[in-house]
Amino acid sequence: MRATQYMLHFVVSYLFASYASAFIQIHNGNLYEQKQIKISTFKLFSDLDEEVCAALTIWVCGATACANRRRKLGMDEFATVGALYGRKEQAGAKGLVVEEGSCLGRCKSAPCVAVEHEDYEGHVALEGMSDAEFGDQLFHNVVTEDDCDRVWECVENAIHQLAEMEDDDDDE
Repeated sequence: MRATQYMLHFVVSYLFASYASAFIQIHNGNLYEQKQIKISTFKLFSDLDEEVCAALTIWVCGATACANRRRKLGMDEFATVGALYGRKEQAGAKGLVVEEGSCLGRCKSAPCVAVEHEDYEGHVALEGMSDAEFGDQLFHNVVTEDDCDRVWECVENAIHQLAEMEDDDDDE
């Protein structure tokens, strides 16, 4: 009886917030079999520090100018808050709050999104914002899925940086 040899090759073809799609190539003698599988990436993102997440709130403007802009673009009134909440859930950002709020003060750049940290007064500017957004301390024209991805990537990056700063403080 001959032993069957298996050789697995994983090629990640694309990555989503909740899963990665991968191809498994199984080598069995002279035959190759290829199957596509989904691999949960929840654990990849669940390393977000819960204490840091709990200190952050993402505010999505729900005031008239932002709501009107969403409506003119054919968007649901809760599209932005829903998209950011979904990213928060997929990333396992326990404690982080995503809420719709009142006017953020930049109606000409509607719809807007701001981030607050409990240790700072007002909104905070994040790495990855444009110069104008950084100056205003809020994200402008958040209308597409790509815009929501950019906002979430900035928030997630801030969570990692703040957690590293806390770790460095603990080491001292």
